Amino acid sequence: MKLYLVRHADAMARGTWSGEDSLRPLSPRGERQARGLVRMFSAVPLARIYSASSLRCRETVEGLAATRGLAVGTDPVFDRSGAAEEILDLIGADTRGPVLFCAERSLIEDLLVMLGVGEQDPAPPRCRKASVWRVERRRGRVVRADYLPPPREQTPTGGPSSRWAVLDLGSTSFSLVVVDMDAREGWRRVLRERVMLGLGAHVSSGRRIPVEDLERAGLAARRLRAEADSVGCRNLLPVGTAIFRDAENGSELIARVEEALGQPLRLLSGSEEAELAYSAIRSRLEIGKERLFALDLGGGSLEFAIGAGSGAERTVSLPLGVTRLHAEFVSGDRLSEDEEQAIRLRVREVVADCLESFGGPHQGHHLAGAGGTLRSLARLMSGRGKASSHLGLDRSILARNELEGIVDRMRSGASWVGPGIPRRRVALLPVGAIVLSTLLSTLEREALTVCDWGLREGVLLEALSRKGGAGT
Repeated sequence: MKLYLVRHADAMARGTWSGEDSLRPLSPRGERQARGLVRMFSAVPLARIYSASSLRCRETVEGLAATRGLAVGTDPVFDRSGAAEEILDLIGADTRGPVLFCAERSLIEDLLVMLGVGEQDPAPPRCRKASVWRVERRRGRVVRADYLPPPREQTPTGGPSSRWAVLDLGSTSFSLVVVDMDAREGWRRVLRERVMLGLGAHVSSGRRIPVEDLERAGLAARRLRAEADSVGCRNLLPVGTAIFRDAENGSELIARVEEALGQPLRLLSGSEEAELAYSAIRSRLEIGKERLFALDLGGGSLEFAIGAGSGAERTVSLPLGVTRLHAEFVSGDRLSEDEEQAIRLRVREVVADCLESFGGPHQGHHLAGAGGTLRSLARLMSGRGKASSHLGLDRSILARNELEGIVDRMRSGASWVGPGIPRRRVALLPVGAIVLSTLLSTLEREALTVCDWGLREGVLLEALSRKGGAGT
């Protein structure tokens, strides 16, 4: 008989799901992978389809089952730890034709070992989400075992559309976004992946990135490049930010990442970071001719840009990134009052010196910001029922008093994990709230707009304009 062992497709991240883990559904990417499995098995005459009971496993194969007029079979044993032999007896009892079974990675690995193909190590990338092991048995013995990678996501063909990716190599994380881009229609997001690294912590503590973290960065870049390749993307735009500029051994980091990617990266200056973020924020908010004061708060730096048109008139980059400040000032798991005041003093001093030469006053400017920390703070507040914080999918409002409240609660030991907030970013949120509330106080503002577009979208807009259009 032929047995197909399928690891479930990509699901919503645990950090973004507040319900029971067994009810965590597929992500948009997982839904595409599930549709890809329908194509992959189009010529396979499946007799039965089985699945573990978790929603992500069932959703992976329900579409495939529907095209065959089959019910998805479940059994309590499919969720029992250490039951690989019993499961094989159950799903292998059907001799009418090929059988498919979908489950978590750990169970797929146990079944492979039980079948005697454990020497074909299914560790990543040999057991990726939505991947398949095809096992053929005769008289109880395995005669063939093949690994089938996840179904390739279809890339649009024809016309001016093409698939592009931006790899934002930041001080807190390496982030990938893949889009289908059209010079007339703009873009549609295909994939988003992130690896939290926290490299910016080393800029303040000795200024050298340790060898083990250089290796982690190279592995992360290689993994994200593979993710882009897996969805048919060949146009990769990697950009390096503050950590590459400021680390004493930044050239070593560049070499590691470029080797992993197989191509050069574009090292952005602080001014370029500010200009790209300004372009994205202005395009997204559609504020007409209103003057804009844009800020981009990252892990290693804080950028300002002001202007009234499509291009920024003035830009500046400041060493006030949240990962950098956290490493320099926060010594334990809980932020102390002395540490808070030290961060506020640093921000006031640096920002005051900057604004003196940056021009002003800025009260007439629309104040808006971008960056992962700002978006996480906005999600946190909207998840807490703060109606004033949420304006829609593309923007939110963060008020100074809300930011102060976040600092007070987190300093007291409260743990806030909101929907869509990576758990490893949570420790940085009070530092981000301190930076922003101090900045608002210095600018004599009560709130700022948080935009969901930032540096990555600025890079895409730049690439799109070079393709001959001005779409958004």
